[in-house]
Amino acid sequence: MTNEEQPEFKIGLIGEYLVKIRLNEYGINTGFVDKDTGTDIVMFHGNNILTAQVKTGRRDWNRENVKNVHVHFIVNLNWQNGNLPLDNAVIKWRRIDIPNSSFRNLELVSIDELFQ
Repeated sequence: MTNEEQPEFKIGLIGEYLVKIRLNEYGINTGFVDKDTGTDIVMFHGNNILTAQVKTGRRDWNRENVKNVHVHFIVNLNWQNGNLPLDNAVIKWRRIDIPNSSFRNLELVSIDELFQ
């Protein structure tokens, strides 16, 4: 007997892995959380540890959907003719624990701000 995964679950995992890969490219150590508590990724940079939730898709995700983490990542997948070129995904982030923070593109230049 097998349990079929739902398409949303697969899309969510793609987004989590894309964020994790990009962070690793920028020198940030990451890990997944074994139990589903709302935290998808733990990030380690020097002595700093941050938790994050990743939302993947084309929906607009608001602050109320993300709780009990430091960082909220949004991954927009850019499908092209039924194909999913992963390098074309757009990843944005904001600090949930900082009032009035706005989304920024996940780029090497924004890593220091991510860990402030």
